Amino acid sequence: MRHSNNSNPINRKSGSVILFTVVGMAFIIGLTAMVTDIGWMYYNRARLQTAVNAGWKAGYDRMMELGFPLDADKKSLIIQRVREMIAQNGYAENELDNFKVDFPNDKTLRVADSKNVDLFFARIMDMNSASVGAARDDLAGNNPPGGVIPVAIPFGVVKDLSENTYSVDFFVASDPRSGFVEGSEYILKPGNGSTSESSTVPAVEPAPVSKTAISSETIPASGAISAGETGIASLTINASETIIASLTVIASETGITSLAVSNSETAIASVAAIETTIASATASQTSIASVTVSDNTTIIASSTIHATEAIVSSGKPKNTFGVIAPDNINAGGTNDYSHNFRYGFNKPIQLGDRIMIESESLSGPTDQAVKLRIYGDSSASPTSRVIVPITDIGGEIAVNKPGNAAALSIYDLQGKDHPNGVYDPASYSFVASVRVIGFAEFELIPPTSYTRTGSNIVSGDAGSLGNARPGQVRGKFIRYVVRPGELPVR
Repeated sequence: MRHSNNSNPINRKSGSVILFTVVGMAFIIGLTAMVTDIGWMYYNRARLQTAVNAGWKAGYDRMMELGFPLDADKKSLIIQRVREMIAQNGYAENELDNFKVDFPNDKTLRVADSKNVDLFFARIMDMNSASVGAARDDLAGNNPPGGVIPVAIPFGVVKDLSENTYSVDFFVASDPRSGFVEGSEYILKPGNGSTSESSTVPAVEPAPVSKTAISSETIPASGAISAGETGIASLTINASETIIASLTVIASETGITSLAVSNSETAIASVAAIETTIASATASQTSIASVTVSDNTTIIASSTIHATEAIVSSGKPKNTFGVIAPDNINAGGTNDYSHNFRYGFNKPIQLGDRIMIESESLSGPTDQAVKLRIYGDSSASPTSRVIVPITDIGGEIAVNKPGNAAALSIYDLQGKDHPNGVYDPASYSFVASVRVIGFAEFELIPPTSYTRTGSNIVSGDAGSLGNARPGQVRGKFIRYVVRPGELPVR
């Protein structure tokens, strides 16, 4: 007689499949639970961090406005302001039980908060909730950021291409991977002075020339010179299809009074007269490469048309140099700018505020203020860390001034507003101001320590930022106070 065998291989295989299926489903469910709950925790932590950042910024503004030393009454007002801002970012009063504000050394501000987050799938493993926390404080040490400086930047990498042109590679606010890199060097304000690093050609030794006439044979056939008894009154260069390689002009003691360059098809990018012996210099095209004029004692020795500093074709004219008047009042001028740069503007500036621009570069006051902040003096300690507003162009600008419709950054704007202290576009029709979309902390860099200099201009956040020049400011990125895109902006 034969007995049935329950150890049939087919039955064993079916049982194994069922077992692995059950185990696999349990693993997938567990993985889903972990991913879902971790993602939920991350979302809540990011939301809390955003609120804490906004609260810190509001408290910091209040602290700067109240001034030092901080007594109990001032601290109470600062805490109240921080609490209000966190509540405005979606947290009810009963959710602020763990909210905490500290004043390390009575000179800096620290804001921290934590909350319990309800979990979903993790409840299967008897985990009903988890705690998430966020904090924002000044960096340790004796070098806290000394207020907002009167300079604004776009959310991107600015490149100072020449005395008159710039470019910017914009970041994407919606992409958290796009933005300033911690520890990297960036331009906070382009300059407008000439630089010793440009590739100019040495002056040509002049030969004696009559005051009353200069032969047209001394210059290329496409150039023209007219001269009178007092010297060369004007110089006109017309480039047709090719670049004029070089030009030597001999002037009398009174020098050249004007210089004009025009272009029909190719060649040349900007005209720069670097000596005061030339009264004016104009260019009819933006595609000109460069005109430099050098001075040999009391007369103009040479003029050379060539490409300097590796100017790229995408450069745009600098209509402004990033200077702002953070109080939105047309008064004070250079004195206010210098004071606010040296010691910081210590009144609140909020996201969405419109800030009026200044067209001047103010190179001298800028260089002096940077030096004071980095090295200090007998009356002020070094405060090289600064807070810089990150800005864009509000939608009302194109409507109120069509001439600024194509403006993409602060450097493109033309004109001037007179808001008399108003920041809200609902209360004043702004035509030439920037919109604040974020704040960042930078550490100012001495010009002798710049690393991203030279002519290696490439797209994106790589390569050179252009040559150093008077009035230019660079800083090392420390962190965002409020990153563009974190909070809604009007």
